[in-house]
Amino acid sequence: MVTQDNPYSGIPHKYDKNTGLFAWFKRIRDYLNGYADYRQYPSLSLIKLWSHESHEHQLLTSYVATNLYWFGRHLQRIESTLIDTLEIYDSVVDTDKEAGKGYYKHLGIDLEYNNASEFLNRAIFGDHPANLAMIMANARENAIICRTYIDTNAFGETIRLHKLFESYARTADVIDYRFIDEALSLINEIWGIMSRGLVRKKSDHFIRLGKLVEKVDLHLRHGEDAAETSAYLHNILITARRIAPDADITIRKPNDKENLDAINLLINQLVTD
Repeated sequence: MVTQDNPYSGIPHKYDKNTGLFAWFKRIRDYLNGYADYRQYPSLSLIKLWSHESHEHQLLTSYVATNLYWFGRHLQRIESTLIDTLEIYDSVVDTDKEAGKGYYKHLGIDLEYNNASEFLNRAIFGDHPANLAMIMANARENAIICRTYIDTNAFGETIRLHKLFESYARTADVIDYRFIDEALSLINEIWGIMSRGLVRKKSDHFIRLGKLVEKVDLHLRHGEDAAETSAYLHNILITARRIAPDADITIRKPNDKENLDAINLLINQLVTD
């Protein structure tokens, strides 16, 4: 019974997150964000129809699809590298001066530096293929090519992010945590804008596919948690089936190189179909 003294006395103190309305909304969230297949939840068949309907009315050329995919990859590469670089910077300062060299060795880069500040500058803007200013320039070009298929606000934040990298790359400003925080904040804003709404279009799934593939690539390069890599592979399969429900996709190889080869074959199939 609900009383004036205790207005919540008639409401259970604990909710079962696996049943009822709470669980249904959670399933919608997981499905729309690419963490669950509608076949796991038959009650979401209506959401499946929304997704299918949006795909039918969105035609993408292979050129646009490729740039959407690489926009997701480039932006995820920047985000992951910034997060890792900040953690390594702390290690270089406090415990292991050589920590940065080991990390970039996994990327095939011999990174030389004399102190923590020099590590930060050379890691982000050094003369090597992982230079984040160059990767950001590529992400900007991807976004311009796909301008029609990217949310206006997300596109605007992408341009702001590019200008931030460009301004630091062209000046002698010292890179510190404030630059990284600002860049990560803009990236989070872009991802947040893109995750809004109830309906995901094919263009959204190509961006998400690039994001997931980049995470797998980095995990395999750095030899990180195999279980987490497996989870990303599972989500890649789910996202791929949102783009091409009838595609014959199998990524269950025991070898990391074979997994990457299978993913690349999958991407080529999705882009050209």
